[in-house]
Amino acid sequence: MDQTPDTKLSSLTLREFRNYTSKTFEFSTNTSVLTGKNGAGKTNVLEAIYLLSALSSFRHPKLSELVRFQQQQAYIEACFELGERHLTIALNADSESKKYTLNTKKKSVAHLKGLVPAVVFSPSDLALVQNASKLKRDTLDVLGGQLSHSYYQVKRDFEKILTYKKSLLKQGCTQSYLQATNETFGLCSAHLSYQRYRLFQSLLPYIAKFYNSFSSGEEICSACYAYSWQPDSLASPMSIGVDNSPCSSFEPTIDNLLKVTYQQLETHTHTECLSGRSVIGAHHDTIMLFIDNIPVQQFASQGQARSLALSWKLAELELIEAVKHVKPLLLLDDVMSELDSSRVEFLCTYLNKPYQSFITTTSVNDFDFSQLSNCQEIHIEK
Repeated sequence: MDQTPDTKLSSLTLREFRNYTSKTFEFSTNTSVLTGKNGAGKTNVLEAIYLLSALSSFRHPKLSELVRFQQQQAYIEACFELGERHLTIALNADSESKKYTLNTKKKSVAHLKGLVPAVVFSPSDLALVQNASKLKRDTLDVLGGQLSHSYYQVKRDFEKILTYKKSLLKQGCTQSYLQATNETFGLCSAHLSYQRYRLFQSLLPYIAKFYNSFSSGEEICSACYAYSWQPDSLASPMSIGVDNSPCSSFEPTIDNLLKVTYQQLETHTHTECLSGRSVIGAHHDTIMLFIDNIPVQQFASQGQARSLALSWKLAELELIEAVKHVKPLLLLDDVMSELDSSRVEFLCTYLNKPYQSFITTTSVNDFDFSQLSNCQEIHIEK
């Protein structure tokens, strides 16, 4: 018997958030389908849920954009049930800051991170597997932050030192000053690369499992992780395989990564000072995906790419459950119209599992509601 506790969102209150003056939503079913015209505020609801679960926005807005026009502050509140625990998480946001509370007590993002995990799948994620590696890195880092406080802290430390280093390079610092900065930068970079590599190594088997289902067992998904000093190409002998068949003999232990990172930073000190750019570090690591050993970014069909993107998101869902021992929320923002009938059918079958899901759509014709059990429609007027 499955003993993993369900994560349930029972209510969501929005005040002066985005286009909402004051609105409370009640959720009593396994799947909630939010319908309405474009601009009605469907995506705003999912964004609010994500801000109170993953503690970030998948739209990457300025803080001022969260607050309704001509208002000073936005407030959102959600009541969650995590097994037998009852949690009320709230956010006050203005143009300057975000402040969270848990059961009315002030809490930091670091304290709340991973408490109520969630996975979001939006139209922009359909390009996840074909776009440059930044989107893949960012997606992994959001996932990592929900899975581990250590990952979140390492990523935050790296961002701070990277911002500082970029500022120095822009101002035209000396090589000796840059070398001193690289002592801390190299440490943070190596630790982030290590944790990100290990995370992707854990995620890939789930991605491959789902993609195998989509392709009826006819195609195999694999991947390589290349560090910033390694050539970003299929022929690169130094790229690191994470499909149980390494592309090189390099062993990505933290000690090895620290050693090579410091060596590469030393080698590229003059280049970085001359160009004013930071060219070595975790912010330039590359993730390459393959279908039957053919690189996805250059050669995958649209159907293959969409199957792989959906596989990635469902993989996140199962990895979170496996690591956190809690079922995360699933947010699907207007993706049904972007998927063909076979993928919609597969997704609807999956939605009948005990994950609480929230779906936005402009048309009830995008998929057959009858495929979903325990489902409610919430219509949002513009």
